[in-house]
Amino acid sequence: MSESLSKVYYKGLPSQPRLIATTKPITTGPEAYSVLKELRELGDHSLADFWSHGLATRLRHGLNTLGANWTSIDAVRIAEVGEDSSTAIAWIGVEVGALGFEEGSAVAGKCRAFVDGYGVQDYHVEIRESRVVRQAGNRFLDPVPFSDPTFTACDAYTATLGIPISSKNRPWVEGTAGLFISAGGDDEKVYSITARHVPLPLDEDDNKEYDHRNMGQAREDGQEHAVMDAKERAESVEGMEDDGSVAEHTDAERDLKRAELALERLKAFRHEIATSWKAEEHRVFGQLVWAPPIALSTEPGQYTLDLAVVQVDAGMPDSKNFQCNVVNIGKKYTRQEFMDKLVSLNNATLRFPASRLVKIHGEVSETDIKEPMVVFKNGGKSGMTLGRANGVSSYTRTCLGGQYRESRECPVFPIDSRRARFLRRETREPALLTPWVVWAGWSLGGWGWGGS
Repeated sequence: MSESLSKVYYKGLPSQPRLIATTKPITTGPEAYSVLKELRELGDHSLADFWSHGLATRLRHGLNTLGANWTSIDAVRIAEVGEDSSTAIAWIGVEVGALGFEEGSAVAGKCRAFVDGYGVQDYHVEIRESRVVRQAGNRFLDPVPFSDPTFTACDAYTATLGIPISSKNRPWVEGTAGLFISAGGDDEKVYSITARHVPLPLDEDDNKEYDHRNMGQAREDGQEHAVMDAKERAESVEGMEDDGSVAEHTDAERDLKRAELALERLKAFRHEIATSWKAEEHRVFGQLVWAPPIALSTEPGQYTLDLAVVQVDAGMPDSKNFQCNVVNIGKKYTRQEFMDKLVSLNNATLRFPASRLVKIHGEVSETDIKEPMVVFKNGGKSGMTLGRANGVSSYTRTCLGGQYRESRECPVFPIDSRRARFLRRETREPALLTPWVVWAGWSLGGWGWGGS
């Protein structure tokens, strides 16, 4: 394995980690440096058959015995972009600098022997460097129609799932408000669930049970470009008398007026945000009221417990701006793109709302995620993204309280190479939804290499 090849082996993946070792024969010619790759769910494979029946546990214990400073274990497929065929991979992440090429090759061989012991065939073991990263006065604005030029910019200030938040003393560590809940009974307050490590970071907290403020930034539209485009179209046919040029000039003039009106509307909105939300005291979202200690491998299921409950300030939600748990699909995907990717791949029925606000109707059980399904979310930074949940669990190993601890996770892979990663590293993302519009969990973090 050469250093130059190790850096481009995973070219095409959002994180493009550095390869340490693989049991797969490596192409060393010039073509090896230009192949783009993508992650896919494992699907139907003998590796999946044994994964939750001792195989994943054997790998974890074996890696601990070998002293490999591992961070994650996944069962995935890695394919060349555009190719139908893909290779099943037992994918192991290790801390940056933990293994050299020679040591990594020996560990990969040992892991291959562990898996071979279960009779699994047609697969390979790959080790790459990887870090597991845990993703961290006014009223809400009223929802606006999809046709409104401020539709995208308003999203961060409306009561939808995906509001960017941060703790008051760490505004640079941004998270996302999750599900809205109510206590019921005489308690009429609205609460929001987020990840505990957003308001209570591990490096500044002793991880004891917490029994106080959080808001994000506006996004910007590219309306100025629409004005410029319309002007250039009109100027390009100025003075021409043929029917096509006259029609083009008329259309361009109409689009120019529409774009100029939209730009004025957007400028007015930005002015409103600057005057009404700029002061810190005007961006208070709510108060942290409860957060249990972060725990890994909790029962049942051995998943991570990482949550906090924030009481939303009473003045923010009201009958006009609060629709309970809804997700804004946004403008990133056209209606046809969204329906083609989400519904056809899951063989589900979803009514695409004209408002683009999708309401949650329930939650999905763990057994339903055993088959790969497409999920979607709207994050504070990444916006609307689609991904496919793997039908096979992954495992992570992180340092908590000075000790390395393991936990089980449900991985989600991006399904659109044009829009790259499903989760941005610097954000903590909200609820994941299925095409049946039921809650499937939320994104706590991801793995990647270096600054990815």
